[in-house]
Amino acid sequence: MEGSPIPVLTVPTVPYEDQRPAGGGGLRRPTGLFEGQRNYLPNFIQSVLSSIDLRDRQGCTMVVGSDGRYFSKTATEIVVQMAAANGVSSLADPRFLLRHDQLLFPCPLLPTGSRDHDPGSAVLPGAPVQRPATTALHSLPGAPGTPGLSAPSARNIGRLIIGQNGILSTPAVSCIIRKIKAAGGIILTASHCPGGPGGEFGVKFNVANGGPAPDVVSDKIYQISKTIEEYAICPDLRIDLSRLGRQEFDLENKFKPFRVEIVDPVDIYLNLLRTIFDFNAIKSLLTGPGQLKIRVDAMHGVMGPYVRKVLCDELGAPANSAINCVPLEDFGGQNPDPNLTYATTLLEAMKGGEYGFGAAFDADGDRYMILGQNGFFVSPSDSLAIIAANLSCIPYFHQMGVRGFGRSMPTSTALD
Repeated sequence: MEGSPIPVLTVPTVPYEDQRPAGGGGLRRPTGLFEGQRNYLPNFIQSVLSSIDLRDRQGCTMVVGSDGRYFSKTATEIVVQMAAANGVSSLADPRFLLRHDQLLFPCPLLPTGSRDHDPGSAVLPGAPVQRPATTALHSLPGAPGTPGLSAPSARNIGRLIIGQNGILSTPAVSCIIRKIKAAGGIILTASHCPGGPGGEFGVKFNVANGGPAPDVVSDKIYQISKTIEEYAICPDLRIDLSRLGRQEFDLENKFKPFRVEIVDPVDIYLNLLRTIFDFNAIKSLLTGPGQLKIRVDAMHGVMGPYVRKVLCDELGAPANSAINCVPLEDFGGQNPDPNLTYATTLLEAMKGGEYGFGAAFDADGDRYMILGQNGFFVSPSDSLAIIAANLSCIPYFHQMGVRGFGRSMPTSTALD
């Protein structure tokens, strides 16, 4: 911390009538609306922050990430400036856990696919389970007490946790929220929608159990957005998203210092995956005699660094197994939608018969498509059925057991 304290400003504004979050998908609008309409983004961020109980907001840690699309870095800076001004910067209060004990709690498996909303399976992709958050935090991998980031206590200074360069997948945000007992997370993404100046932008809010905001929270955000008259911001606060580590800022209010921690976007999530899957068995499959050749398309979204680090660096898949792994603001001019229409590069590669397994991810990493050899499409129902039939091969389920299977539209065939 250097220089004079950073001023906290209150800015008058007028409400917009169209800021109703669409369930777990959050608020999605044309990027030009967020860029061009005065205070459009600050209004919504203030509504999100104001939806958190004041006692929790003034003593909490929050997680911030994005899928790297156009406008994300500008939006991340605005979120940080507003979080600082709204008191996400004082003594952490773990009591918030008790206020979310009937919300859905997701288990962070590999990103759940074939759904238009966020990941969230307590047992399998697409399978949320109703349970008290205070119990689940200590019974699932990634709970407080595991190596890595520490959970806040009554002595900790509040903070924001942000992925390096603003990058964090939706499942990784969920993982970090639960690991450190954060009050929630803001994810800057429009999911599978196209990026760039002419594309889409969006904001999602995940609550303290790591899952998407339930209807009662989304409704509260919307009601606040319709009557908002002002928002708080520290416009002179600047952060370096590229530099790993802690940055602290002295503010002209009683909540100081304000702390931002820039973390590797993959490491914490990778540590969680190690506790769920048998990495030795997978590595043998990808590198041993008669190895399975795979092809994974990150579609220039957030999953690129995860695919490289997990599948190639950690599990030994050849470097050419991963394609389109550099996150781009416009996703290379393509829709980051993992289906047979848009993942054509992967489909053509699989049709050649060289690869036995193929997958593609959407922009924020909470949906995927799976292809078999010769381009055989594995439906979401088939994917669920295959996992269900082989639960004993997944250490987490072998140890913890199975409490149920989640029925959604894409998985209904298998379950019905």
